[in-house]
Amino acid sequence: MNLGLERLTEDLTNTELFSQMFDDFPSGVMVLNVHTVLVYYNQAQGLIDDLKPRQAIGKTILELYRVGDNTNYPTLLCLFARRPLIDYPCFYYTHRGKLINSIHSVFPLMEEDKLRGCICFIREYGEIAGQYQKVADLGKKADHNASKNKPTLDQIITQNQIMRQSLDIVARAANSPSPIMLYGETGCGKEMYAQSIHNISRRRDKSFLALNCAAIPESLLEGLLFGTVKGAFTGALDKPGMMEMADGGTIFLDEINSMPLGLQSKMLRVIQEQKIRRVGGSNEKQVSLKIVSASNVHPQKAVTDGQLRSDLLFRLGVVMVYIPPLRERREDIPVLTKHFLKKLNQRICKKVTGLAPALEKAFEHYHWPGNVRELEHAIEGAMNIIPDDETILEPSHFASSLFGGVLSGLNLNVPDFSDGDDKPASTPLGPQLSVDQHKQVERLIQALENAGGNAAKAARKLNISPQLMNYKMKKFGLKKKVTVKAE
Repeated sequence: MNLGLERLTEDLTNTELFSQMFDDFPSGVMVLNVHTVLVYYNQAQGLIDDLKPRQAIGKTILELYRVGDNTNYPTLLCLFARRPLIDYPCFYYTHRGKLINSIHSVFPLMEEDKLRGCICFIREYGEIAGQYQKVADLGKKADHNASKNKPTLDQIITQNQIMRQSLDIVARAANSPSPIMLYGETGCGKEMYAQSIHNISRRRDKSFLALNCAAIPESLLEGLLFGTVKGAFTGALDKPGMMEMADGGTIFLDEINSMPLGLQSKMLRVIQEQKIRRVGGSNEKQVSLKIVSASNVHPQKAVTDGQLRSDLLFRLGVVMVYIPPLRERREDIPVLTKHFLKKLNQRICKKVTGLAPALEKAFEHYHWPGNVRELEHAIEGAMNIIPDDETILEPSHFASSLFGGVLSGLNLNVPDFSDGDDKPASTPLGPQLSVDQHKQVERLIQALENAGGNAAKAARKLNISPQLMNYKMKKFGLKKKVTVKAE
């Protein structure tokens, strides 16, 4: 039965909108009207079915496909029930007899109370299984790295009283079987806390596996956590989940507030009974796990907002630990800066001596929305583009995406921070220069002399960009006979 495009547009007139949204979509997408005729069919679905979109549009779902035994047409089920069908396993045969194992999510298209059709998203099971294996491999890699690097609580640098109290709490609770929940903003070090808890506990010789609940699609998360049995759905294999692989050790569930609510209910029994059952299986397995979870919002707010079940919070939050953001522990900024300079000098083979006093002051005033992680990346970004044996002087050394707004909230009387005018900061080797600046000027002058006054050549000798060379010469009032050109 082929109704033709004219008839289709009477039912669904927004096919151009579908095309704009889904032509480049990585998963297969089909749109059917109420007569089960395809009005839209994207390129990704064509690759799955070995079919061009123009060959599919205008045909009914029954003309194009035949489903396997004990399987229903997901689109027909959705149209009949007028309700979404999420992550429905299906295997079907294409018009050429090719067998496809797939997962379908189908949603009814309604205009007020009238059913207009449905939209179906299709993913091949092989692609999903590949993602499953990739995430499992990442979990094993995380376990290996944790064993190799062995971060411990004494490596968490702080002079802040609240931080010290939090470290004392987790040190006392590390050997207890009770779950620990960490909460704090992104970038404040929750995973380092979790690894440290594992590495100081009696479980340290067992596995440590970390999973970010917000990074895994809902259709994969349950199987990834609990494992699957062969035959649970089409293409399913016997695979242990991360909770089974972490038996005897520690599992870290980051952004637990992003875990689907249905899966949260299944977690309750695991925590209460320490038993797991693979997806599609009937046998339970006893496990011994230290569960450390983390939320990037206050847990009570997550409950209020409907992101976290209150009964799961009570079970996971037996020991609650707050990790304050960097802006609430500004006394840690200088010591963390010193630590990162030492660490990064070794990693990228530099000999950066420190930060200029004005920049240190700016660091203390900046609100650091990315917390400790942003601080480290900001320093690393600066160190990559300045010469060895130098002090980091200016915020202009920082990538704008990390530190572009450093002055927006400051009212500092620091003329060295501005390079917007053409006035030099001081005369060469004059009394306004610091000891470090004296050394920089001497190095610039020597490089220019060795290069015969060629500033671009001098920049290459100093291993800096011509633009930075030009900036430094202007800053320190050095006269030049040639114009620096970017090469």
